Amino acid sequence: MEYMLQSWDSAEVDETLSLVLAVCYIARLCASSAERSACAATLGWEGGAAQLDCMVDFARQELLSSAGIQRLSSLDAAKQDEEVSEHLELLWTKFCENRNIQVSSEIPARNTIGMNFSAPPPYRMPSNGEFRWREKVTSKPESGNTQKPSRYGVAAVPKLFGLVSKILKADFFLTLPVDRLGWNMLSTPHAHDGVRRAYAQLARHPLKPPLRRRFPDEMPSMPLLVKELVLLLQGIENSKLLRSLVAERPPLSVLPHHHAIGTCMQHARIWLGRYDLRIYYDHDLTYGRLGTHDVAEQEEEEVLGGGFSKERIPSLIEQTLRCYTHDSLWERKCKLIHMRPEDYDISKPPDTPMWCAYKKYIGHCREVPTTRQSVLYDVHEAFTGILGWETKSRPSRDGLFPPVAEDFSFEELHREKLESWM
Repeated sequence: MEYMLQSWDSAEVDETLSLVLAVCYIARLCASSAERSACAATLGWEGGAAQLDCMVDFARQELLSSAGIQRLSSLDAAKQDEEVSEHLELLWTKFCENRNIQVSSEIPARNTIGMNFSAPPPYRMPSNGEFRWREKVTSKPESGNTQKPSRYGVAAVPKLFGLVSKILKADFFLTLPVDRLGWNMLSTPHAHDGVRRAYAQLARHPLKPPLRRRFPDEMPSMPLLVKELVLLLQGIENSKLLRSLVAERPPLSVLPHHHAIGTCMQHARIWLGRYDLRIYYDHDLTYGRLGTHDVAEQEEEEVLGGGFSKERIPSLIEQTLRCYTHDSLWERKCKLIHMRPEDYDISKPPDTPMWCAYKKYIGHCREVPTTRQSVLYDVHEAFTGILGWETKSRPSRDGLFPPVAEDFSFEELHREKLESWM
C-alpha cells in the first residue's frame, strides 16, 4: 500500500476527464449527509460548504440526469467534436446566474489541451460492440429547468474547474479512510492503546497529493470531447458496473478519495477507447465489451460483486496495466493490442509457473506495428520487479496468480518482434 501511494501517477495528462469525473464523484459521494458534512468541514475558506452544495446540485442536474445528458447530446455535430471544458463552464455560469450567484472571471490554472491528440484505436473490437442502451427510447429534452432553484447563501463562486480543483485539495480527499484499515494484528494485546493513537494520527494527517508530472517537452493534456462526455454519462446512467468504476470508490477500499478519483479516470479513458484489457485479471470482461451486447448484464454483475466490491488494496499489477495503457494513448500512429495467451505463445515463453501466469493473466498492451523490444522482455521489465508488492488478498481462482518471482537468464527469452507476426 505504501509503495503504491508513493509511486501513484498524477492526472495531468488527462486533466479535463479527471476534473469532470471528480465533479461527478463528489456529487455522488455527497448523497450521504455524513460524507457531505465531513467534506464541508475541511473546506478552509468562507462559503466553501455553500459552494460545494452548489457544485453538487449542478452535477446532479446537468451531468447525472437524463435531461442534462440529452441537452449535451442534442448539441449540433460540429460542437460534439469540440473540447468540453468551455461548454461546461458556460453551463456552470448559466446555472449559477439562475440562482443569482456570480461566477468569478478568474481563469483557473489549467494544462494546455492538445486538440491534435486522439486515442489510438484498439487492435481488437468486441464482436457485437453496440451499446445496450442505444436501443432505449429516450424522451425529448426538457425545455427548461422546472425545479425551483435552491438558495445557497453565497454571492460568488469560482469557475467550475477552479472550484473542483480547490475542493480536491481539502484534507478530506487526502486522508486515509481509517475506519477501513483494520487493526494491526501483529501488535500484542497490550498495545491496543498505541494502535488507536497511531490510527488517530493517520486521521489527522492527510497524505501529500501525487507529484505533478513534469515533461521536458511540456506534453499537453488529452482533450475530452463533448461526444465522449455524452457517451460516458450515458454509460454512467445505464451501467451499474461502469458507474461504480468511474464515479465511486470501492466500498472496502483503503485508498484516499483523491487517489480513487485517479483510478476512476483510468477506468473511464480505457473504456472510452474500447480497449481489450480485462478490468480485473480474474474476470474475462474487458473494457471494450463493458456495456455492449457482447456481454450479458449478469456477467457485469459478477464482476461488480467479485471484483469492484471486494477490492480493498488495489492490485498493483492491474494499476500498472492501466498506467501502461493510458501512457500508450500518446502513440498516434499505431493501434493498441492487449496480449492474449495465443499472442504470447508466438514469443515462446519459458514453461515455468511465473511465465504461465503471465501468459494467462497479464494481457499487457503494445503498439502495432512496433519496433520496440521483445514481448517477453517488456513483460519482465514491467512486472517481475513488483510481484512482491502485489496484494495477496485477491488471488486468481486457479491459484496461478499472483506468481512467485523467478530467476532466469535473459538469454532464455525468445526476443521476437511483434512486427514479425503482425
